[in-house]
Amino acid sequence: MRRYGRVIGVLAAVALGSFGTQALAKSKDQKLCGDLSSFKASVMKLDELGPNSTIGELKAAAKQARESGQKVAKEAGKDPNAGDLSANIKDLQKAVDEMPSNATMSDAKATLQDEINAVKQSASSFAQSHCH
Repeated sequence: MRRYGRVIGVLAAVALGSFGTQALAKSKDQKLCGDLSSFKASVMKLDELGPNSTIGELKAAAKQARESGQKVAKEAGKDPNAGDLSANIKDLQKAVDEMPSNATMSDAKATLQDEINAVKQSASSFAQSHCH
């Protein structure tokens, strides 16, 4: 009888251990998906800047998108979509940093639109692979 008690105890421990691992993975994915939602919101804010916005507002919105995107990419680890996302965020930030201070918003938006679209696309790809 003792032997069966030990076997049952071991099986229960294994079952609880795998449940705990699954719960931890699910919790990590939920955090990642929540952070991804925040990132997407910051990119939308950047994309929605209009002709009455300033270059300073554009740079601030790009910085917020970069910071929240880097957080997502870091949390995702070695996922290939995270690498694409990180690279596209860097390209966007570089384009923003190189923007002349006397640029008009129309010029700035036209110049940045390809980078913004690339960031949005890589964020969508990432979401499809992590946030079902």
